[in-house]
Amino acid sequence: MVDKQKNIHDRINIVDVEATCWEFNDAKKKHHEIIEIGICVINIETMEIERSVGIYVKNRETEISEFCKGITGITQEKIDVEGIEIEEAIGIMRNDFGSHRRPMGCWGGFDKWIFDDACKRNGIVDYPFKNWINIKEMFMVAYGRNKCGMKKAMNIMNFEFEGVQHCGKDDAFNTAKVFIMMMKKIRGEK
Repeated sequence: MVDKQKNIHDRINIVDVEATCWEFNDAKKKHHEIIEIGICVINIETMEIERSVGIYVKNRETEISEFCKGITGITQEKIDVEGIEIEEAIGIMRNDFGSHRRPMGCWGGFDKWIFDDACKRNGIVDYPFKNWINIKEMFMVAYGRNKCGMKKAMNIMNFEFEGVQHCGKDDAFNTAKVFIMMMKKIRGEK
C-alpha cells in the first residue's frame, strides 16, 4: 500500500496499456478494451525504477483477435487464467500505486484515452488518476523532433529496447528509462 504521508511528487508512475485490436478493415465499429497494464514506479530523487509489474485484465465485450495475439503475444487463454476485472486492476493502481495522487506518465495519448474510455464504459465514477504527463511530447520538445516513436527515441538516446515490444510491462519499463534519461539531462546529471 502507498504511504500516504510521502510527498505525492516523490514518485511517478509510468504506464503502458495493451488493448484488444484488429487489422484495419476489421476494426470498424469495435472499441478497444484494456487487456494488459504495465506500470513502473520511478523514485524522482534517485531517478531509479523501484517497481515494475504487469497486470492482465479480462476483456468483456471484444475478442482478442489473431492480429492482436500476433502483436502482443497475449492469448484469450492467458487472459482467462491470469486476468482480473478492470475495476480490480484500477483499484490496484489506486491503492498500491497511488495513481489518484501521483502523476502518471505515458508515451503518447493512447494510454490516457483508453483509461478514460474504460472508466466511462464500466461506470467507474471516482476517476483514479491525478494527472498525466505525455512523455512522447516531452521528448519531442527536448530533442527537437516532430514525430517520434519509442524505438526511434531510444535510438536517439543510444540505448536498446529491453524485453518484448508490445508487452505492457516491458513498454512501461522502457518508457521509464526514456523519462529517466530526459530528467537527468534536464538536471545536468549523467
